Amino acid sequence: MPMPRPGKQKDEACVAIASERTLANVPRVHLFLAEAESDGHLVRGFASPKIRTAFAEPSQFQLVPLKEDGTVVEVKAPIRTRSQYLGLLRSGVWPCVAILCDNGKFLSCRRATTVPKKGKMAPTRYRSTISDNEMFSVEYHAGTGSFSFQSHNGLYLHANHKLWTAPCREAPSGVLGETVATKRSWCVSPLLGSSCEEERIEFVGVSRGSGGFKMSLKAEGGRIDESYMDPIKGMIMERLGYGECTHFCGSGNDLWHYFLRDNETEDLYMVVTTSRFSRVLAGECMDSLKCVHEKYFEDQDKTDERLRQNFLGREETMRKELQYFVWSFDEENDAQATMQLRPVVEQMEDNIASMLENIGNAEVMLESVQEIEEQSKLFKKRARNVRNRQVKKHMFYKAAMCGTALGGVGALVGWLIGGPAGTVFLGWQGAEIGVVAAAGVGVGALMGGGTSLPYMWKRYVHIADLPARRERPR
Repeated sequence: MPMPRPGKQKDEACVAIASERTLANVPRVHLFLAEAESDGHLVRGFASPKIRTAFAEPSQFQLVPLKEDGTVVEVKAPIRTRSQYLGLLRSGVWPCVAILCDNGKFLSCRRATTVPKKGKMAPTRYRSTISDNEMFSVEYHAGTGSFSFQSHNGLYLHANHKLWTAPCREAPSGVLGETVATKRSWCVSPLLGSSCEEERIEFVGVSRGSGGFKMSLKAEGGRIDESYMDPIKGMIMERLGYGECTHFCGSGNDLWHYFLRDNETEDLYMVVTTSRFSRVLAGECMDSLKCVHEKYFEDQDKTDERLRQNFLGREETMRKELQYFVWSFDEENDAQATMQLRPVVEQMEDNIASMLENIGNAEVMLESVQEIEEQSKLFKKRARNVRNRQVKKHMFYKAAMCGTALGGVGALVGWLIGGPAGTVFLGWQGAEIGVVAAAGVGVGALMGGGTSLPYMWKRYVHIADLPARRERPR
């Protein structure tokens, strides 16, 4: 149903108040099309918004919160975390928004007309003030973690891939539930840095046993670093056998520590998360960490040669690859990016809980581990469908946050995606990126392209029950 009309156009003073008291506290966002089969993002064109999948980075917008009567909702304190911001959008606290473009004008739905075989449609333009045409009610779709924006006349902000425009259009046959499948739903990606106030991965690393670290990454502003992990990993190495894994809660019961010891070497893999971060995603993060380590250390010669061919530095690229997969798991944990994985994650969570509840019952544990392995394969297979979009989304995010030009990360996108498509996507026409899509290369290994079985949870032991260090399994 169309939302109530708020009345006459607001005067300039109201808009000025919004700029001073609210806009500074509301984050900028990117808007990506939610439909899995149709890639695309919203770009501010000269006279009207456009849809682009390549050669143009997404524009930055602000969703100015409005009440149903059209007055601005004052945001008195800065919104600092993605979860806080998306929670406000999902909860209905902001029933309506005005979409402010980076040119200082609001997206406006103009007069609707009926197009044969297409239904009602309306062009979108820009206006300097907020009136009926600039107000959009917000609808949240829990199944995809996406949002639809419905104008006062009942039409939805829509992606037209034939004309590469973003008009407003009615839902097919009046069925509002089909907005996602018909290019009328958007993933909102707030441009907010990682914060210690939200659930996230705090640290990932690989060490040479109890010795020095071979690779590591700490969260932005986090308190967990290599020096924190040094005494813990020494204890774990004394008590964890080859190929075994464990996890425990530490540091005042607000952090979970996950450890996996390599089957053949002294290498120790570790992931530290906040207390409510998904155990499933922590385990998948461990698998991804192992894949990155194998690529840069066990297949070092091949990887170094590919890096030279692509003019990429080893340490910098390895760090950026770690940043990418940590970011992707953080975003999935916040349920805003890869919601198609959610049913698999929930099944895996149930089996992990069953396994932990039956420590000591070998038969039940074996059955649970086998289920986890099969579901982990399915997770990686489904993740393959979203990895390219996630890489692009991550690079847009990094470019926006760091103020860098996208051309400077063209080779890196190609490397992560596993092929030259990443370069074309960034407009590097004619550039050569000799990255081969194969197991162990880029996100193919991280998000489903590799053939390795899952590692975490495969041979789990409870930390309290660990005897002295065990021998390598035969």
